[in-house]
Amino acid sequence: PKSQHILFERRSHTTEQHIVYRNFLWLDDRLLVIFDDVYCHEDDSVQFTLHFNGNYTQNGNAVDFIYEDCRARLISHFPDEMLLEEKQGHPDHEQETDQAYIELSTAEKKRAQLLIHTLELDNDRHETKYERLTGANAVGIRITENGVEREIWYNTMADGHIMHDNSNNILSGFDTDAYMLVLTRERPGSPVKALMICGSYLRRNTKVYISSFTKLTKETIVDEREAE
Repeated sequence: PKSQHILFERRSHTTEQHIVYRNFLWLDDRLLVIFDDVYCHEDDSVQFTLHFNGNYTQNGNAVDFIYEDCRARLISHFPDEMLLEEKQGHPDHEQETDQAYIELSTAEKKRAQLLIHTLELDNDRHETKYERLTGANAVGIRITENGVEREIWYNTMADGHIMHDNSNNILSGFDTDAYMLVLTRERPGSPVKALMICGSYLRRNTKVYISSFTKLTKETIVDEREAE
């Protein structure tokens, strides 16, 4: 299983208005996991816009797209409720025409918001299962496909605007101060591939797998039987 992580930081023209840390996890060349970590100067809603070709249908928290022979599905996992609205806008370099796009908005207005979405390509050819995860000061999703299980955790103690503070936490049995932690199991009982994102240590019970004086992104293999 392949995985890549990219982090973008975006600030408004007046930096007091809002700060967005957008995390992309690209999995197996067809599944995009999007974590939007947003901090606003005051209570506000957050909009997630998506431009597309073809047609779409909404089914609960999922939106299915069809364009010729291509299929894709967008799922909102967090927060609990997102409001969908279709709008019109100008395509690039075509100022005389309008094209539909969708806008997803958080129903609740808050200063700090976390949005988790998945965008899956060729969803009609794969059986992918999604589960929401919650823990002490942590949220995430579990993705299972063809026997491969991934847990993707977000440490709310280390969110974008306070990640320099003490963020020690326990994520799925691992002690870490990481911003995000991705755990991949190819089959039950197999070693775990752990991707620590913006963290300085990873430990399970008394066994230390990663230790650093600075926060970094690093991958390691964990044999959970050795760590018991």
